[in-house]
Amino acid sequence: MKYLLLILLSVLPFTRQQAQPEFILPLVELEEVIVEYTPAQEIFETALSYGLDSTMAKLLVSQAIHETGNFKSKLFREGNNAFGMMRGKLDTLAIASTRAERRNGYAVYNSIEHSTLAVIGLLTRKGCQFKFNTPRDYAIWLKSKGYYEDTVANYSKALNKRFNEL
Repeated sequence: MKYLLLILLSVLPFTRQQAQPEFILPLVELEEVIVEYTPAQEIFETALSYGLDSTMAKLLVSQAIHETGNFKSKLFREGNNAFGMMRGKLDTLAIASTRAERRNGYAVYNSIEHSTLAVIGLLTRKGCQFKFNTPRDYAIWLKSKGYYEDTVANYSKALNKRFNEL
């Protein structure tokens, strides 16, 4: 074990032999702490860190759970795409991918954080104020912006179910 030797020195001149340690403290070696988040936690924390409130962060998590089939879709597993995002000209977070991925038009991301930031960016460009009281309010707004093809009733029911499970 390493020790930190603290020597209290006086202002008077002294020789090397005169300097005696007053006390010895063990050095604590810091271990790197790696926190692994679940995809839902990562989306939630990313949303909060970019200024969204906890309700909106939960709505994004609910949306991601629904869009990915509880984070089991191939699009999510292989491309970190948590929101079913299509590759768009303004999506600077999406990475170049294989021809097959480009052909089907879906975006591929380096991380879940990038996917979350991409959807926040898209929603912002579409005028989202991120102030929704219920999953239904959010589903109605998303539908009005052409985000999904399903009915509002089905999409809001799915969001509400996941929202209430969080």
